[in-house]
Amino acid sequence: MVAGDKSGHIGFWDVDCEAERDGIFLYQPHVHPVSGILIQEFSQSKIFTSCYGGSIQLMDAEKETRWRSTL
Repeated sequence: MVAGDKSGHIGFWDVDCEAERDGIFLYQPHVHPVSGILIQEFSQSKIFTSCYGGSIQLMDAEKETRWRSTL
């Protein structure tokens, strides 16, 4: 499960996480409120995010890399 907030954070929740951890992982790819999150159906490690500040991020969870574009 993935969600974004007004501070630019993206949160990932691993619902199958072990009991000793909460399974929540936070990243802050934006400084403005998150306006959209898209996970590619054919490549689920690629995650696009956008914010109201005009930037788009592509995060590759497998390679742990990010690419930014400003509109």
